[in-house]
Amino acid sequence: MIGCFETGKMGMRPFKDRVCKGLKFIHLILDNGSTHAPKQLRKWINSLHLSFTVKIYWLPTHASWLDQVEIIFSKLQRDVLTPCYFNDKEALESQLMEYFEYLNQNPKRIQWSYTKVKMLEKFDPQNQYKLAA
Repeated sequence: MIGCFETGKMGMRPFKDRVCKGLKFIHLILDNGSTHAPKQLRKWINSLHLSFTVKIYWLPTHASWLDQVEIIFSKLQRDVLTPCYFNDKEALESQLMEYFEYLNQNPKRIQWSYTKVKMLEKFDPQNQYKLAA
């Protein structure tokens, strides 16, 4: 998972210039939230005239446990933002920065119980009926 944010330089250009140089593909994994509109997204990506191919994958509905951003925001909500008593914006920013610094210094591996074999079996074209389960 890669993110790019700079004050005053938000958007695709800094991401494209720094991270995507020399790539052939980017695999974009999105949840099925209402903010992700497939028609507008494809049109926007095409308008960027990228030198690489963007492959879009949609997570299943109600599968927030697969969404890495959802996982970190859920943890952030539980660990830092609840209850949210901050004197000002700077105190909130300081707390957030300390939290992410701690996470980066103390990484913990996620032990997934869903195996590659189960996934391949479920998404095998011969087993399409299982997708509704």
